[in-house]
Amino acid sequence: SSRPLILACGRDASIAAMGLRQLAAFVQVDSVAVARAALELCPRWVGTTRFLVSLAAARAGAAPAVPDLPDDLESLLPQLACGGLVLQAAQLAHVGAVDLFGALRARHPAMALAVDLGPGARLEGAGGILAALCLAHGGPLIEREPGAAAAVAATCKGVGLEPVELYCLFGHPIQLSPSPAMHNAGFAALGLAKHYAICDTLDERRVAAVLASERFQGASVTIPHKEVVGKHLHELSEAASRIGAVNTVVRLADGRLRGDNTDWFGIFNLVRGPLAQRRAAQGEGEGGGRALVVGAGGTALSASYCARQLGLELVVFNRTRDKAERVAQRFGGEAAADLAALGRLDLIISTVPAASGFRMPEE
Repeated sequence: SSRPLILACGRDASIAAMGLRQLAAFVQVDSVAVARAALELCPRWVGTTRFLVSLAAARAGAAPAVPDLPDDLESLLPQLACGGLVLQAAQLAHVGAVDLFGALRARHPAMALAVDLGPGARLEGAGGILAALCLAHGGPLIEREPGAAAAVAATCKGVGLEPVELYCLFGHPIQLSPSPAMHNAGFAALGLAKHYAICDTLDERRVAAVLASERFQGASVTIPHKEVVGKHLHELSEAASRIGAVNTVVRLADGRLRGDNTDWFGIFNLVRGPLAQRRAAQGEGEGGGRALVVGAGGTALSASYCARQLGLELVVFNRTRDKAERVAQRFGGEAAADLAALGRLDLIISTVPAASGFRMPEE
């Protein structure tokens, strides 16, 4: 089944911890205290499981009420890949669902609102509109019965809502990334029905599940997924194929997913102008010269591809010689054993951390 796994744990923190270890999409708990206890049982947990804290719905026929949230819920969110509330669509079918959603969204804009679509959820009337609002604002839908999500999509069209397109950042650790704030501010300013989220995970299966979502439209990719995400895509650009790493995913007009690598182009744009000026000052024509790439990781692959696109001969140096040789051979270059013997270099690109202490020879 492609429906997400939701584990109803109630007050049992040990079951909630099991859900974290098994990479459940959602772990539903009765209180924030249960979520905290589960995290204490999994001190090294890293993943994208969402803790969904159940809220009591207003009784049937009653005026919509905004439940008081535990004071410590928002303080817990930084410890989680994503926090959220779960609203039972079946229970909310007879209350002012739209007003309730709006009030919760206004009071707690940082919360990820979710709607549970069953079993037995009434998707006509207020319950369906609530679910449609959730979908249209980028919230997750928990589908426990076939066809529930399709019914919500139909409700969206019926009330004039456009389901939000999903974009995200794949990687780990990425919780401090400013990307969601920047992209979502842009989407909001332009009035676009799009949402940019973080998928902080080491699990390739979770990345594949997001890619398979109908709402998914594109992603930024960072470590450790750059070199593995390509096998889940329909096609790769020439750069991504040559480099062997993907940092950008887009959905094409025909629905296929295409991977690209733009890391090399960032380097290219930075050095192309100064390199041309140096050549002109020395009376040299286009092309020729030598580039040294330091390192042999994923960024070194992009830098090496860039050097060749600039028309430079390629030399690769790494403290592990065989790794340098693999990178050099991939792009028709050579591995260097002695930096002091290289002679003239027109471009040096270091891809190793500053903390590594690497220094070029004085002469």
